[in-house]
Amino acid sequence: MELYVYLQKLFKQHGYNTLAINLSLGLDNRHGMYDCKVTHRHRYTDAADEIGAWVDWLQKQGAKRVVLLGHSRGGAETALYAAERDNPLVKAVVLLAPDTRETNDATAYLRRYKKPLAPVLEKAQKLVKEGKGNTVLEHVDFLYCPDTSATADTFVSYYGPDPRLDTAYLIPKIRKPTLVVLAGEFKIGVKCYALVGQRDLVGMGDTGKQKHARDEPRNASLDVHYL
Repeated sequence: MELYVYLQKLFKQHGYNTLAINLSLGLDNRHGMYDCKVTHRHRYTDAADEIGAWVDWLQKQGAKRVVLLGHSRGGAETALYAAERDNPLVKAVVLLAPDTRETNDATAYLRRYKKPLAPVLEKAQKLVKEGKGNTVLEHVDFLYCPDTSATADTFVSYYGPDPRLDTAYLIPKIRKPTLVVLAGEFKIGVKCYALVGQRDLVGMGDTGKQKHARDEPRNASLDVHYL
């Protein structure tokens, strides 16, 4: 992605080494966007395992300090890893416009695909409950792939009721200094993000002035229109 290429060049100019990983999504040596013709057999939580594997690899290479940075769904998956695995090698976390629950909820699904999520999700959940999670659902709409195929396990892992699908749920559980950068229009309960110390929510308002959650009253909401 252009964002990561730009950031890597910027970090290099300032003397920082970077590693940009490509999550496999269940495929060996995957490059570029996922081919929607290929059946989805990955789970949302697989990302935490893969991030962990790369952090372990960096440690074996002699790295002493690692800052994790993720964007969009990658930001949410980075938050998942950081919330559940307190690796001492990781010193801080940066989340750029991370996905929230609203990204893949029923409302978002209906808006994107013009059809309800519930019938497919209920079918997938029933199969998982019956121990048939590997059953392939044909002609379903999934993530950014219309009319694709995915296993029941896969579908439930991305659209089910797991609270870990919501970055706002995960952030208070991260025990490292965490910077959250938002883009677009958000209404965020500051208390959620500032519940644990060393949290910082920042965005650029339409006046050109940065606004920080830490500058707001803890019982207030930060309602900022971002460029």
